[in-house]
Amino acid sequence: MLGLSAGRAQAALFTVNLDYDGGPGCPAAQEFEAIVRARLGYDPFAATAPDHVFVRITLGVGAIDGHIEWRDATGRWVGDQNFPVATTDCHY
Repeated sequence: MLGLSAGRAQAALFTVNLDYDGGPGCPAAQEFEAIVRARLGYDPFAATAPDHVFVRITLGVGAIDGHIEWRDATGRWVGDQNFPVATTDCHY
């Protein structure tokens, strides 16, 4: 045998320190975290995690703009993404 395991390889679970601002009418931080946990199947948030994710939801006229920014343990920008949605229902 080549030393291969019969089990499947699994990636390590990624955790981040969350900074969240949902804005008026959007889920509170605890509700947002619960939504993410349910979708991922694990809790990706830890106050002691070295990497940071900043989530901002801004309500505009007829639309919502979601913005996520990632920073590493040194605070260096790693990436970001905008998620515009053509609704004013933040629970969409």
